[in-house]
Amino acid sequence: MSLYINIINILNFYAMTQVKGNNALKAVEVTKPVLMISEGGKNKTTANEVQKEDEVKPETVVKKEPTLQELKNRATLIHLLDEKHTKLTAKRSSLDRFIIKHESENAQIVVTDANGEEFKSSSPRTIGKVLEFWKQEFDEAITEIENEIKIQFAA
Repeated sequence: MSLYINIINILNFYAMTQVKGNNALKAVEVTKPVLMISEGGKNKTTANEVQKEDEVKPETVVKKEPTLQELKNRATLIHLLDEKHTKLTAKRSSLDRFIIKHESENAQIVVTDANGEEFKSSSPRTIGKVLEFWKQEFDEAITEIENEIKIQFAA
């Protein structure tokens, strides 16, 4: 077993000496024993239990300061996104109020195309499905706008 430990130590030493090549940092795999078994008063490393680590030096990142024009553009975009968010949440609230007020069969849906052709339905099931679809669409649009606002603030 001591021959195994010596081979591991030699391989670790060899791997450590091969790091400096081509003036670039390289990831080096280093093994460390994690389990010691005591047998007759002697500690032995098992061949199955070896922990591997990667040594990589972190790179320093220099963050660029935004210009005044970039800050103004970002502020304008955030303002426009906020207005859109306000309109969407108002429409979503209006849809919720409509659903609460017209739970019975007293509602009618009318779809009109550009030529003036109309389709009308007073089926509660049809109206319910259309309203659920609209709710999902508003929720997705609101979430999308909120994520875009968060991205603009983080930038």
